[in-house]
Amino acid sequence: MPLTQQPAPLPSLILSGIRPVVSLLLVLLLLCLLVLNACGYHNPNVMPAVRDLPPTRVYAPMWTNATSEMGLEMQAHNAINDWLAQSGRIVLVAEEQQADYLLRGRISSVRYPGFSYDTTTTARSLTAVLTAAVTVDVDVLNRVADFLAENPDDI
Repeated sequence: MPLTQQPAPLPSLILSGIRPVVSLLLVLLLLCLLVLNACGYHNPNVMPAVRDLPPTRVYAPMWTNATSEMGLEMQAHNAINDWLAQSGRIVLVAEEQQADYLLRGRISSVRYPGFSYDTTTTARSLTAVLTAAVTVDVDVLNRVADFLAENPDDI
């Protein structure tokens, strides 16, 4: 009686056909990653650590408070200054004449729509909504004077 070859079960046929495809895709993916890395590609949205531009000088005077909430302008001023001081590209200056930009603000309203109390009527949380207008002015006169001082032949 001649020996006949039994057909392979269906799952092993599927797996044996998939393995080379998966291997090929992995090799192509690794090759693409290698090519992209080797060609110097970089994300244009990520800023380099050191830039050749000088830092921007900003003068931020005390904000105007049009509400009856005392000390709110000082809290806003300190919060803005602390936030700006974290940047390596911004230098806060003490006088308006030294600044490239002027950051002014006016607090027009504050309201407290949400309170949360515990069983002893102690306030546990407070939601505040602050409405403010902020303007950034470019000190054009200082920029023109600096340009003319550096480039007297261009006049």
